[in-house]
Amino acid sequence: MRIKECSLCNKSYSGRNTSKYCSRECSSQAPKKERNCEVCGKIFPTKTNGVCCSKECKIIRKGQKNQEWFNKQQEQKRKLFATSEEARIKNRIATAKYYNKVDNDVRRDRHLKWMYGIGIEDYKKMLNEQNGVCAICKKTEPIIVKKTGLPKSLAVDHCHTTNKIRGLLCACCNTVLGKFNDDVSMFETAINYLRKNK
Repeated sequence: MRIKECSLCNKSYSGRNTSKYCSRECSSQAPKKERNCEVCGKIFPTKTNGVCCSKECKIIRKGQKNQEWFNKQQEQKRKLFATSEEARIKNRIATAKYYNKVDNDVRRDRHLKWMYGIGIEDYKKMLNEQNGVCAICKKTEPIIVKKTGLPKSLAVDHCHTTNKIRGLLCACCNTVLGKFNDDVSMFETAINYLRKNK
């Protein structure tokens, strides 16, 4: 509180920083300012910084403010999504460029070492020893890679118990071994079945 002078009667009084009048009587008798309603444009008297002439206009203005806030939030989300999507696209392009620069043999070497513990040179040596064909059917890989138009690389076959590398197989022979769970007795049964039903 501090000592102030009434804006209407010039009487000294103790009041807050925001108060202009010493009493309610002076406040009610004070001249009112005229302003244009922000909603309907109507001129109305006001003692405060009001922007609406009636409760109806206040409700309308509140709805407009809410809509403006909603639109602003939506715009921010659109910008954020656009930025995130652009970043994802740039990341995909950068990743594709990186892998295109890396030699196929390098990628293959990493994969073989990670999966089977052998390098690309070991793989090529085994392939040469098998004359580039499957170790079982003695045929080349029948599956063609659409992207390159070349036959798919022979699969590395290994024992699932000892992890010993046994050879290189085509997709068909490798699938048969997997279906039979490397069980020799199942293969013998299948051979006898085929011989019996010739």
